[in-house]
Amino acid sequence: LARGNWSDFVPPLALQGLAADKAYAVKEINVIKGRKHCRVDGKTLGGKALTAMGLPVRLSGDYDSAAWVYQSMPTLWNDSERGDIPINWAFNPNLADRFAPGFDYFRQTKTENDFFVSGNSGAGYVNPMSFVEPRRFSKIPDGLDVWIKHCVRYFRQWDISGVGFIIDGDAPTCDRRTLERLSKYALDGMITHRGSVAGVVNNPYGGATPFRPINFDITDPEQGKQIVLGDVRFDRGPQFNVYRTILWSPSQLKQLVDMVKSDQERGARVEFVDMYTFWELLKLEAKYLGKDEFDLRLYFQRKAH
Repeated sequence: LARGNWSDFVPPLALQGLAADKAYAVKEINVIKGRKHCRVDGKTLGGKALTAMGLPVRLSGDYDSAAWVYQSMPTLWNDSERGDIPINWAFNPNLADRFAPGFDYFRQTKTENDFFVSGNSGAGYVNPMSFVEPRRFSKIPDGLDVWIKHCVRYFRQWDISGVGFIIDGDAPTCDRRTLERLSKYALDGMITHRGSVAGVVNNPYGGATPFRPINFDITDPEQGKQIVLGDVRFDRGPQFNVYRTILWSPSQLKQLVDMVKSDQERGARVEFVDMYTFWELLKLEAKYLGKDEFDLRLYFQRKAH
């Protein structure tokens, strides 16, 4: 079975549940209003290394298949450490068609440290550049606008405004023009797959949408500690780092945070934030620099004070 289609491999007794999910009416009251999930107030850049973490750290995933959510979330969501640190849960919103009661429950029982973004690329696991002309295999016209329209509907329904991972896969790396188009549904920010440049693109609403390539995948707290601390630099201004973990529990994430913060030299320079705060501060940094893009390898940002 192809990855992402595992939810289609279900025993006969589960089919009744799938039908019930389809008929579930989600209460509009559960939509988060007013961008209260963005907590940029009071944050200072200084020389901090801002680090966005989550289950797949870029957020909390890999929730691009209903099977992941069905099988993993009962344990992960009930973890006693959930709520202690910011976690960016990356549920692809289209999975609500299969598991609407679960999505409703997550909204009803979230803490102030639970944040929702989309998983791989938006409302479905795709490589967006595969929709952009010239299309390598099909040679058919550009289809990205169809994908964007599909995503806008789901993002509005679930009040999501950022993508935790725009995956390129075997397709070309997303260029600025494509990111500008994708910002129609990922207004608050995007984590991209490849490249050495972070910055902002112009979104169709007259504003700026920040983006940053993902740093690394991490597999366990000890390895994660070494990677996070290894990325801290003392000769640079604020840093913006994003890591992905897959199916980590809140307890594992909390362990990683504690291990990093226990390092009195480098760990003291790391601030773990939610994804929306991360994007907002990245946008402010680009404004401060007066640049739409800055090279992450050079970090010609202002020096730490």
